[in-house]
Amino acid sequence: MKLDVGCGYRPTGDVNVDINSPYADMICDAAYLPFKDEAFTEVFSGDVIEHCSDPAKMLEEMLRVGRKVTFTTDDIHWPGRVFHYLFRRGQCMGKEHCMAWTRRYMENWLRLMCVYDCRVTKTIRTPSPSAHWPKRAFYWLVERPLSAVGIKPTIKVEIG
Repeated sequence: MKLDVGCGYRPTGDVNVDINSPYADMICDAAYLPFKDEAFTEVFSGDVIEHCSDPAKMLEEMLRVGRKVTFTTDDIHWPGRVFHYLFRRGQCMGKEHCMAWTRRYMENWLRLMCVYDCRVTKTIRTPSPSAHWPKRAFYWLVERPLSAVGIKPTIKVEIG
């Protein structure tokens, strides 16, 4: 079974949890998952860890309830994020984000958390067909050309 932590408006798991989504099967905090140890074969979390005030507790909980953990987060070493940072006076990701990650910072943080059997990669995601046209236009005009030269905005972590 697959658990989607922080499913938002696009649940992908057999069991979907979120702190405030109407599409979640269960409302709960990602740092306190109400499941038994190793209850799921796979745990996925897409762009949630940067919203957590205690990402270490969230990671510990995901590792506790799942055998394989995969999560993604935005990479701040990306021109769109740098532009946002410059014009938001130091609020790199906006007021709802607690953490800002780079690939190197993520790798070092995982080492500090004693997570060694993991793979940290940078990827690029295309916006969904339902995304608003400015987001799609930005992807085709900025993100896609930058990805061709190796600048990719998303960090993906696979553990187990």
